Amino acid sequence: EDSSVTVSDPGATTFRHCQSIKTLMNYFVGFLTTYTDTRTNTLLFKEINFDQWKSLLSFGRTVRFPSLEGYVDGYYWHTILECFVAWYRNTVESGLSLPNAL
Repeated sequence: EDSSVTVSDPGATTFRHCQSIKTLMNYFVGFLTTYTDTRTNTLLFKEINFDQWKSLLSFGRTVRFPSLEGYVDGYYWHTILECFVAWYRNTVESGLSLPNAL
């Protein structure tokens, strides 16, 4: 009997989605705690509002993470998410990684 999980298994899809959200949140927390104004060396996002959290949830449902498949430059996202994607791309291209925060 084959016990492998197939793509059509909703549990497997949910598990992969949860892993993707966990990875997204790890990087997002890293972004919030390191994204600074280079002139003043202060954090640019000291807090985020409920609308921005809802936008992050929508982002997590729309965009595959960590590949960013489904992300479209120029699509309306909150500025914080556009800054996050730019920061993330730079982080990945630099080969930096973040510890598992969650």
